[in-house]
Amino acid sequence: MYVPLIFLYLIIVFITAWLSDDAYITFRSIDNFINGFGLTWNIGERVQAYTHPLWMFLISGLYVLTNEFYFTSITISIGISLLAFFLLLEKISIAPLNSIIAALILVFSKAFVDYSTSGLENPLAHLLIVLFFIVYFRSADGKKKLFLLSFLFCLAVLNRLDILIIFLPALVIIYLKEKDKLKNLSIILIGFSPLLLWELFSLFYYGFFFPNTAYAKLNTGISQIELLRQGLLYLLDSLYLDPLTILVMITGIIISLILKNKKLLPLTAGIIFYIVYIINIGGDFMSGRFLSVPLLCAVIIFSKIEIKSIKLAIVSAVIIIGLGLLSPRPNLFSTQQYSLGPKIIHAFRFGPMISGMNEGITDERFWYYENTGLLNNLSENKVEQHPWIKHAYAVKEVKNNFVVKPTIGMFGFYAENNVHIIDQYALTEPLLARLPSTEYWLIGKDKPRNEKFWRIGHFARKIPEGYLETLKTGDNKIAHPSLAKYYERLSIIIKGDLWELNRLKEIWNFNVGKYDYLIDDYTKTL
Repeated sequence: MYVPLIFLYLIIVFITAWLSDDAYITFRSIDNFINGFGLTWNIGERVQAYTHPLWMFLISGLYVLTNEFYFTSITISIGISLLAFFLLLEKISIAPLNSIIAALILVFSKAFVDYSTSGLENPLAHLLIVLFFIVYFRSADGKKKLFLLSFLFCLAVLNRLDILIIFLPALVIIYLKEKDKLKNLSIILIGFSPLLLWELFSLFYYGFFFPNTAYAKLNTGISQIELLRQGLLYLLDSLYLDPLTILVMITGIIISLILKNKKLLPLTAGIIFYIVYIINIGGDFMSGRFLSVPLLCAVIIFSKIEIKSIKLAIVSAVIIIGLGLLSPRPNLFSTQQYSLGPKIIHAFRFGPMISGMNEGITDERFWYYENTGLLNNLSENKVEQHPWIKHAYAVKEVKNNFVVKPTIGMFGFYAENNVHIIDQYALTEPLLARLPSTEYWLIGKDKPRNEKFWRIGHFARKIPEGYLETLKTGDNKIAHPSLAKYYERLSIIIKGDLWELNRLKEIWNFNVGKYDYLIDDYTKTL
């Protein structure tokens, strides 16, 4: 009975399949890796520019076989998404009516469908969540279950670090049920061993436990109050663009709390903690990206509460479809021109006009679909017609080996790998990521030009005097003495011989904050 539902989901994912600009940041790192330049972004600098090691290694393995990124990443994303969808219906859902409701939610959720492809790690996150809760719900408590959950937890965190918030309550509950706490802790550590090994590798190879993007996005100077406001705006943006996703999450939480189902409460807690986390960090600039995971968890809750009444199922289905169609850009209306939704709204003259950016939050697929959408690339290469890729080709023609650019994904991938790209948002810049942000994107056409505004994930840094000359010549020409000293030490980590004793000492010094005072000294001059 699942075949029609799976086929419907396949069709929807196929017609909406696309790649984001951020996916190409990982692609450039993979290309360097496969071609013998290490896990780097700019050749000669060991900097972790990706946030999803497991996804990166998966794409790397496939790239070795295909020597192609676009269709490879979209194909594996669709395949993994279909597998997660099937396993949810077959292994988690407890009744046919539940399966139908779960399938309809996922098919009509803009967040879930948009990030069933995109080139980012969401599809693998979805699959690991489904596998985790298959084990959580189906297996009897015991050491084997604890190990499997720990291992799947580990893989999920390797895929994206912050997803641990979703899994942690369930894993803690299973751990506390067992009597031999010390032995069970050792089982968890064995399950976590791939993550522990990766972190040790990251510390040794890159010099730090966390990816460079973490330092770039956390060291912003933005107040917590402003981040909380932006996080709430992120949810409100989704309520407008994708009302089904937000309302399903809220309804799932409420129903679970009312029923007080002991098996569901840890999952519910994970959703609540994750939403609080999203608000706390200010959300994201990609509308819906961070919501596909809690949405899937809410769907799992619905899948475990048996629907016995056909009338209730019909009413639920009608509400789900209605909410899905309330989106200005419904999945069902996706076309080569992205969506018929805006045309329908405009034709009937109702609702606000749909802008590309609201408070710094974008419908990311809207921005890139014309060039990176699968439907537009089946018969011609529309990807390489994107302006940023044309810019990359222009840079290659003039043989400019140093470029300062804020949008680095597609540009960086299509530029020669010997082109050193200085990322103003510091996602791939080891020095700039450790400097406070002082320059922000202006948001909104009606904002005064003399005011500063910011956009999550786009915290520009002022390039220090002499930094560009330092990169071009290899000699430290940074004007500020404290910053020059800081970069000198940092260079030992990211450019020095891996096994050099002095490098290992500097890794320790940086991670215990020994040189933070140098950054503080420089910051006073900004």
